[in-house]
Amino acid sequence: MGRPIIYGPFLFVIFAPDFEQKTQSRKDSTMKSSRAIDWIIFLVSTVIMIFMLMYMDEWFWVALPFSLTYLVKALDMM
Repeated sequence: MGRPIIYGPFLFVIFAPDFEQKTQSRKDSTMKSSRAIDWIIFLVSTVIMIFMLMYMDEWFWVALPFSLTYLVKALDMM
C-alpha cells in the first residue's frame, strides 16, 4: 500500500502509491544530463553576454538573466 494523503477541508484520505523508489533512478540519470546541459547553456549565454557587452553595451542586459539563471541551475541551487 502507500502512504495516506489527506486532501482539503473534508479530510479525504487516499492511499497513494509510493513512486519515490521507482523514480529515484530516473531522477539521477536525468539530473546528470540536465546539469551538463545547464552548464553548456550557461557558458554559451555568458559568451553572448560578453560579446554584447563589448559591441552593444546598452543591450547586454538582455542576455544577463539567461546567464545568471543557468548558473544557479548548473550549481543545483534551484
